[in-house]
Amino acid sequence: MIFFIKVLVLMFSFQSLTMSEEKIYSLFGVKLNDDISNYADVENGKLAKGFSEKIYNFGDKFLKIDRDEDFLYYAIRTDKNYRIKVLNAAAKRYIYKNDFSDSQCIAEKKKYISILVNELNFDSSKFKNYYRKGVHRETQESTGNLLWDDANYIYTNNNEKFRLMVICTYQKNKETDEVINFLFVSWMTENYYRNNVIPRFEIIDKFNKDFILTFL
Repeated sequence: MIFFIKVLVLMFSFQSLTMSEEKIYSLFGVKLNDDISNYADVENGKLAKGFSEKIYNFGDKFLKIDRDEDFLYYAIRTDKNYRIKVLNAAAKRYIYKNDFSDSQCIAEKKKYISILVNELNFDSSKFKNYYRKGVHRETQESTGNLLWDDANYIYTNNNEKFRLMVICTYQKNKETDEVINFLFVSWMTENYYRNNVIPRFEIIDKFNKDFILTFL
């Protein structure tokens, strides 16, 4: 009887993961590890600079995707074989001149996490939050200092690990001195995260509005 119950639990878990995977696909209109030619012409990929491996960027204007209308724009990155490894979907953008506040993005971040938990049957206790500062030299030279406040959810499907991230990003426009604050939902393979996200950031202590303004 105990064995039978364990089998049922495993079957239900596998079914839940499969359903979640399909729901994520429905949300983004893209599948990780798909060939980019399903969504864009390979000729429109731009070689990303400063990565340890060959990565191609595909901007929003080149993508042919049936997406959720809540997202402002998409950006996709592929490996050298043009297999999709990460999707970045911008959900909100805030621009501050003199009245910067991080409360709007934080509130929206919590809202999107709640949506993911409810729609994808995720366990809210498994989200892990990190605070990061960019340490990638080429990014700093082109766009300045960068901060992330990100919530992470890791799951496994077909023996491969994937990561969903809900991220508040903070950086400053060098020309206008405005603080640019984005809310992103990012979906990536765990290998991409380990090879291309971890090396580009340093995990730091939880920060607040004053730290953000001083650091940027």
